[in-house]
Amino acid sequence: MKTIFITSYHGLIARNILETDILPILNAHNIKIVILVPPSKTDYFRDNFKDKSIEVIGIKPKENFLDGWLYFVSIALVSVENLFIWGLRRKRRYIKFYTAHLIYYLFSKIFIFKKVLRLIFRTFARKNTYIDLFNQYKPDLVFSTDIYDTNDRDLTEEAKRYGVLTIGMVRSWDNVTTKGVMLAIPDKIIVASNILRDELWEYNKIKKDKIFISGIPHYDACLNPREVSREKFFEEMKLDLGKKVIIFCPTGARQYQYDGETLKLFQDFKDRNLFSKRVQFLVRFPPSDTIKLNGFIRDPDFVFDEPGLNINGVKKESEFTREDAGHLNDSLYYSDIVITTGSTMMIDAAAFNRPSILLFFDAKKDNSDGIKKFSSYMHLKKFLRLGSCRIAKNSHELLEQINNYLDNPILDAEKRKKMLEEYCYKLDGKSSNRVSQFLLTNLD
Repeated sequence: MKTIFITSYHGLIARNILETDILPILNAHNIKIVILVPPSKTDYFRDNFKDKSIEVIGIKPKENFLDGWLYFVSIALVSVENLFIWGLRRKRRYIKFYTAHLIYYLFSKIFIFKKVLRLIFRTFARKNTYIDLFNQYKPDLVFSTDIYDTNDRDLTEEAKRYGVLTIGMVRSWDNVTTKGVMLAIPDKIIVASNILRDELWEYNKIKKDKIFISGIPHYDACLNPREVSREKFFEEMKLDLGKKVIIFCPTGARQYQYDGETLKLFQDFKDRNLFSKRVQFLVRFPPSDTIKLNGFIRDPDFVFDEPGLNINGVKKESEFTREDAGHLNDSLYYSDIVITTGSTMMIDAAAFNRPSILLFFDAKKDNSDGIKKFSSYMHLKKFLRLGSCRIAKNSHELLEQINNYLDNPILDAEKRKKMLEEYCYKLDGKSSNRVSQFLLTNLD
């Protein structure tokens, strides 16, 4: 029996990988699977993945004095238009903020500096966290499901020192441009799209023959018939069957302080009867964050939806459960419009052919650290060129675009289809199978 190590350190990996058909396919080929998770989540994963060929081990690498420095420099060598660098400014850490810009403008175009950073990581950041696991299980393959995660990165580097084949995966569509230089390079890499493949070459010089394009495994479920009827879904969520549903995805308190002002704006539109149809808002909180309501008082047309299971008391590390995944798919299927500030929900909505609107203005006036900064992010600029979602730069545009989509929901449908081809490769229900077969092929 061959053995695979599979990582699940990020709260979305269970949905992305473990809850798809990947594990059953590997099990059918008599593969022993060892899932590596944070120690605080060991019991949760053991309860949810009970199988004689699956073992769950809680393990986390020790902190290294170089970790923070390496991450900081790796980010700056790719882009300064991202959440991490903007966060330095918001926290008034100006020296570090401007140092990042200096690194970017002086060194980001000189690839040798990225290679030097990797050499420093390999030479000085060793932790030997997994030595006992390699000796005990003697894995044939390490599947790193989130190659930019520090835990995955350390495992990948240790596996290479032991001569174990490593296959990594880019977790999300924005990771290559927002997570910095890849410090530990797996032997082979799985990506969701041609775009990610090209970005890996552009920013990390990963050759295309090392990259396999699979599509997005958890989108396979988008093609399944809904298990919950529209009537049942509306009843459970306390929604009105006679009204359209607009999903609003607040940014979250870690990045933005004024989601409550945006909610007040929607409420004002509704109270003044400015929408062309009767609407209600399903306010979907970030699974790993809270939001600032700032005095917003919800009425029956605002339903709060709070996904994510906080297992260890740290909201940021919440797990996106099997129930959360099914509920998200039902929410999108039964909704009419999705409004967000630049999250993956734009792509999720398109998978169900639901129109989306991107907010690029602040409902709170005179906000110097507002939503507008998101418009400069590299991954969003590239995404928006396809025109698959509308951009609202002020309240007038927002109202107009909501009404346009309420009156004509098939607007931009062809652009959404084109975007899915670019960012999801194929929406054919076979992505999980492609990932599984790629892993099995490399085990032979």
